[in-house]
Amino acid sequence: MLMLTQAVTELSASLAASPDIDTFWNRIVQQGTPIIESVDTHTVRVTFLWRQPEETEVERVYLDANSLTDHHAEQLSVMQRIGESPVWFYAAEVSNTWRSSYSIIPAPKSVVDEFDYPGAGKEDTTRRTRWLGLLEHRIADPLNPLSAGVDTRRSVAEMPSAPVQFGWDAPVFRKSIQLTWASSTLDVERPVWIYETVDDGLTPLEERPLVILLDGRHWAEVMPAGAAFDRAVQTGKLKSCVLLAIDSVDNQRRSKELPCNRDYWSAVVDELLPQVRAVTPFSSDRTRTVVSGQSFGGLASMFAALEFPEHFALVASGSGSFWWPTGLKRGEDGPAGGDIAARIERDGVPDGLRVVLEVGRHESDMVGHSAAVAQALKAAGAHVSYRIFDGGHDWLCWRSVLLDSVVELIGSP
Repeated sequence: MLMLTQAVTELSASLAASPDIDTFWNRIVQQGTPIIESVDTHTVRVTFLWRQPEETEVERVYLDANSLTDHHAEQLSVMQRIGESPVWFYAAEVSNTWRSSYSIIPAPKSVVDEFDYPGAGKEDTTRRTRWLGLLEHRIADPLNPLSAGVDTRRSVAEMPSAPVQFGWDAPVFRKSIQLTWASSTLDVERPVWIYETVDDGLTPLEERPLVILLDGRHWAEVMPAGAAFDRAVQTGKLKSCVLLAIDSVDNQRRSKELPCNRDYWSAVVDELLPQVRAVTPFSSDRTRTVVSGQSFGGLASMFAALEFPEHFALVASGSGSFWWPTGLKRGEDGPAGGDIAARIERDGVPDGLRVVLEVGRHESDMVGHSAAVAQALKAAGAHVSYRIFDGGHDWLCWRSVLLDSVVELIGSP
């Protein structure tokens, strides 16, 4: 049963007093959504609203809000109508520092019958089929101007005390240079993107730090990182640097290459970096080279610095999959920090290693795995910053994790 927030109660009363839906809805349009109400110093109520267009058949409206709803659950989170009106709502209490991307999924009866039939949520395979089918119908919140990336059909829910995501509101004026990396080692071609930040006036071209961005298509096209990095340089927070975004090709290859794969990093070092250096100069100093990634990419970035210390000394890891490899099978639980923590405890760390680890408060056992890696790094003598953000396994949260981590690792000119 969804809670009836003050906002929903007032809206229901307003509709009952005057059934003129347009007058009622105009108030919502002016206010924008979601609606946020204070509960106490640390808590707010957030209400998501959606108006069903006239003559549109809708059987069910789902809400997909990262770290609030759970698409792995047997029963999905659905919005409810306000009375007999065409307005649907979902309300919950959250921390006043919470941030999440979200989508609304209006589904006609035919879609519900096909994908969310009784029993569809009981097995892993049917849950996945159900979710992929419903995702085809997701939309961004029409009354929320904040978008979680380019053409993602996801909106941004930011509570009043959520930390500012510096730089990510900067307009995109310049494009990346796109190359094709044809790897003989990995036997695959993929796009990579090079972005040179604005000049800080102090850093010679050949001394510019290199920032490797795993899952690079996301940072080149979905949430273009270049403009945010430019803003950081322009405001004196960051040296001029070169961003190298590496595409993951597809999920199957990503799952093979990113989790602790020496061949992948050998190919990056021996093939890709020389190809990029032929296009633009950057520093070859390991202490000026950042490897950054999220999820499997966060695991990969840590592995790269341990396996190739002569090339990589700076790590920016967001929500690293440090459960690997035991947690590959649902329901299994291995040692805290997985193979990475065990390796650090056994072999120590290279001199000069600096690491920023961040993980979301709502990421379940990933918090414990990240904490175990952070503890192992500290015990081994590495310089490590470990932070927990108020969000989930969410690209929206990771964008500030990325830039903040790189600023900390590289610093100002």
